[in-house]
Amino acid sequence: MRNLVETIGLRRLASDRGPSGPMHTGGCYPLCDTTSAREGAVPRVLLLRRMADVGLAVALWCCCLASAPAAAGEVGRAFRGLAAPLQQVRHPRPPHPPGEPCVEDLASRIAWLDRRLKSDGSIVAKQPDVWGQNRLTRQRLEYEEEMRRQLGQFAIRSSAALRRSDQAFLGMALAVQSASGRRRPAAEVVDVPAPSVVNTIQGMIPSTNEGQGRADSVVIARTAPLAFPVAPDGFGFGTEPPALEPTRHLDQLSRYLNHLQQLRRVNEGDDSADAPGYSLNLVRIPVSIQPGTRTRRGHGAEITISAQPCLGDDLLPATFRNLVVNDVVDLVAPGLTWCVNDPQCVAWATTIVTAGAADAAPADRGAARQGVLAAARALRDKLPAVVPATAPAVNARRARLPLPFTQLADVAGIEQIAVLVRDTRAALGGHPANQPCIGYLDVRSHLAGELQAAWDFLAVEGRRHVWQELPGWNLAALVRGRQVAAVAAVRRRFFAALGSGAGGDVEPLLHLPVPAAASDSSAPCGEADHALPALCRTTTAVLAWAILVESALLNDRLVEDVGVACGARCQGRPAAGYAGPFFGPDPAPEARAAFNDYVRCRWPIRVFALDPVTDEQNVEDSFARRRELQIALAAAAATGRLNAQALARHTRRLETDMAVVALNRTAVGFAHGADTFGWRFYPRVQTPPTRGTLATLGETIRGGPTGAADLAQRELEPGMRECTAIIVMPSFVPWLTLDVSTTWFALGHPRGAAPDIRDTLALSRTVKGMHAAAAACAVCGEQYRDGEIPRLLRRVEQLDRELPLQTMQAQIPHENTAGGFELFTAGVTDLAPELLGWYGGPGIDPTSATTLFLVGKGFSVHDTAVVAGGRPARFTPLSPEVLRVEVPAGVATIVPCPTPDGLGMQGPGGPLQLAAAAEPLPAPAPPSAPSLPQSLQATPAIGPLPVPACVACDQSASAPCGTGSSDCNRREWVTIHLATPYGVSSHLLVPVVRRPVARAGGLAFDPACTLALTFTVTKTTAARSESARVDEFFAGDCDALTIPAPESFVPPAKAMLRMLLRDQRTGAVAATLSFDDPSFDTRHARYTIAGADLRNFVGDTSRPATDKTLRGAIKPYLDALLQQGGLDADGDSVALSLTAELVAGQQVVPVGGGVTVTATRRGKTAVEPQPTPAPAGR
Repeated sequence: MRNLVETIGLRRLASDRGPSGPMHTGGCYPLCDTTSAREGAVPRVLLLRRMADVGLAVALWCCCLASAPAAAGEVGRAFRGLAAPLQQVRHPRPPHPPGEPCVEDLASRIAWLDRRLKSDGSIVAKQPDVWGQNRLTRQRLEYEEEMRRQLGQFAIRSSAALRRSDQAFLGMALAVQSASGRRRPAAEVVDVPAPSVVNTIQGMIPSTNEGQGRADSVVIARTAPLAFPVAPDGFGFGTEPPALEPTRHLDQLSRYLNHLQQLRRVNEGDDSADAPGYSLNLVRIPVSIQPGTRTRRGHGAEITISAQPCLGDDLLPATFRNLVVNDVVDLVAPGLTWCVNDPQCVAWATTIVTAGAADAAPADRGAARQGVLAAARALRDKLPAVVPATAPAVNARRARLPLPFTQLADVAGIEQIAVLVRDTRAALGGHPANQPCIGYLDVRSHLAGELQAAWDFLAVEGRRHVWQELPGWNLAALVRGRQVAAVAAVRRRFFAALGSGAGGDVEPLLHLPVPAAASDSSAPCGEADHALPALCRTTTAVLAWAILVESALLNDRLVEDVGVACGARCQGRPAAGYAGPFFGPDPAPEARAAFNDYVRCRWPIRVFALDPVTDEQNVEDSFARRRELQIALAAAAATGRLNAQALARHTRRLETDMAVVALNRTAVGFAHGADTFGWRFYPRVQTPPTRGTLATLGETIRGGPTGAADLAQRELEPGMRECTAIIVMPSFVPWLTLDVSTTWFALGHPRGAAPDIRDTLALSRTVKGMHAAAAACAVCGEQYRDGEIPRLLRRVEQLDRELPLQTMQAQIPHENTAGGFELFTAGVTDLAPELLGWYGGPGIDPTSATTLFLVGKGFSVHDTAVVAGGRPARFTPLSPEVLRVEVPAGVATIVPCPTPDGLGMQGPGGPLQLAAAAEPLPAPAPPSAPSLPQSLQATPAIGPLPVPACVACDQSASAPCGTGSSDCNRREWVTIHLATPYGVSSHLLVPVVRRPVARAGGLAFDPACTLALTFTVTKTTAARSESARVDEFFAGDCDALTIPAPESFVPPAKAMLRMLLRDQRTGAVAATLSFDDPSFDTRHARYTIAGADLRNFVGDTSRPATDKTLRGAIKPYLDALLQQGGLDADGDSVALSLTAELVAGQQVVPVGGGVTVTATRRGKTAVEPQPTPAPAGR
């Protein structure tokens, strides 16, 4: 009723001052004009119109009063609504001041829009928040661990109860009475009232009503509603209550497991989310719901979102640049790491680069020519043999590399490789973390930075013509055809075009002749007989050539993948027919558009999962029904002295009681296709409001209230709703666009929506008109406070955010770690994991556990296994690219064997191998040699190799790291493999770095001792997990634990032995414990734990098993192994290593050696009864 009154009585008033005013028609009041027509009282015509509206509203209200029930207070609200137009007449709007009416009109339009939005309510989505898959790793792992623990937690539960009773009774009685023929005298007649025959018959037919106080049982039993018995008496099978059939139990267990695995699969993500080019992102979209006066009751809210990747014009150049850089790093880094760690390779590279110095005498350069040729041949021959077999970390690419390793020297040039080796060794060799060996990941990082600089070098304005000439070089065909001479000619022409770098630009290569030094392949820039230019002998120039070659090869691969992957799905679009080129810092607009279409077709965005899918409110729903029917028939007949009476009664009673757990869904997610999704929000179950007298009377007459009426009274609670979506989208796209549409719907008629799209466009036109009006009104802004009109505009923007149609953009944590040949795989997807390198230490100590960070690609959150040196290793995923691994002690190692030709290795303490027996290799020039040109003296040059002290090598500290057993490529290794459901990685070689032996005279366990413990396994009837109980007795191969001390050792006061137990198989920490005040034998200068001290240390009857004893310390670890399924058979054992250190105050003295502790299971699992809790109050 109130809405009716507002519609008729007030909408006209709003229209008079609202959008239908002069501003709505496009006009505007004259600036700084006063209009007397807009001042004073309301015109008489307007008054008459409003009075007519009031009369019509009163008539309609009276007609609807009897038919439409009204709640308490609705009548008063209706009268107040009818009086609103009169109040407007009585209290008209204040007149506009004699100034600028345009500003006031703008304010009135803002107020009108505000009232309209408050009447309709608002459903507004907040700016999305995005989490990448790296940040989600911990949450996904914890979710998986909890779900895995639920596998064995299935239990039969009833979610509904039903009790039915059907009772019937039929009874008949017949009474016959007769009188004898003798007349009795008056003395024999006793004045006793004759009993009623009907009462007699009723007494013969017991029923519920007549059975009160009777000794016999009640025939028809009436029970209270919802009086569910726990188990009816006598209902059972033997001694067991009724239960499900075994097959039904298995069916329900199967459904439980399938649903559990479904949740785990959603948490894991599908295979396409792990494919190259895709990433999985969690997008959080909080939805703010504020119901209005029209939508406060009987309405729900709906939000629909469409997600699209934001593909801008800069996507192609940025993506192509990253792909080229990553490809070159993957191709060059393994061989470069080997070379910078090999003294021969560094010496050869230094000789090749410095032997042809510009300011050296021609005679000297001619004498060194033969040595340079020998060094170049030796380096060229060795590169294919060492990559990738002996690289410190093999890069097992999931897709083929741009070039095979055997062609690297032919395409890049051995002289350019020598420049790269020299500069990389000079840049990284002096860092303490890279001594004695330079790490593979450090080389990758260095290469990535240098490649970015080389790309910028080619992107300057004076060198962009190189990209325009690149298609004419036909590099891809020359490389694929193994035309080594033609590739070398183009390479020499490119480096010759660089010049000395003084001019800053590169001359067009097509106008340059091939340098005349073709017969001298050792000339790095093709000009051996002239002054060597400085620019072409830098790492930037060498990597610039590598970028050009990779760009040409990757362009061919991209064109091929566009044809294969998008041929069927992108017909008629730019991506289907464009053949490149795609490379360069400024590709053509056609290339940008074609690449964007290719991305849409190749990596379409997909909404993988929604949360909540359903948000449910558990409701205890009970129902009781009673039906009873009674039929009675009485008959009587009398004739003469004989009479008969008969009574028949039939009673039937039906009882039904039901109790269920109903689900009221307050949020329901939906998805339409691949990129459209949303939620519908419903009110929670609420008690109906108190109805008025008239409404209650109407409902009683109509037989209500009905379920639809109760549903229409529910109110949607205002507030924020947490909504998230898992979106799979291209990993190299940095922005996501979300188009949001919101609406209200009636709970009784879900198909109806308000406001509809026409109302939304009308509101949008109103907002746009406000912006235009504000610009016109800004001329007279000085008549108001400073900043008043900008504040009005900000209010307009605030109201604009509440409109139903919105567009938002969210920044995605995009990744650029994939290479181009990994990304453009022509439809082939390989998800096998890769291991690239490690951090956290110089290597692995086989004698103790080592913790490292493994870096790679394709790690699975759920199903990943790591094996190091033939032993399983525990790990913790930190992201899909980083693992923290605990390498256990006792891993197997591998030692490289000498090759027959001696290449790549050196004898113990022997000199470097010569490149050729007849051609002596000249010694590298020192950094300060006068033969170096001035341009090279500013660059760190490699003279004699740095000789830091060998910290990790098995030799004296004074020996240089480049001699003897310190060869970084001939060390002892531990190989690590990682496996996922998609495959097994190639080997990752981590060097062995043994801990130095403790100095002579230190503390150490001597002799080594073994303590053997046994334990049994128990569990209670109510518990599902097993528990270990360590026996009080133990065995040992020694009578005491002794720690000898040197003669000069002074035992500290109040010392403590702090001990650590590690699993010998996994290297995991099993327990920590301490032993206070160990006894020191001054006569024999040793600590001794024997006799009662040893029994107390282990924990016997005199000292219970606590965390201060060995028995109590290892019990939690045994319990953990039992929960993981280990130690499940009689005789299974676990071996632990005990190490210690002596602690006294702030002083810590390590104790060498250790003690072996074994724990062996004894017997099967014993089931113990559940202990009875003590009564309260005792």
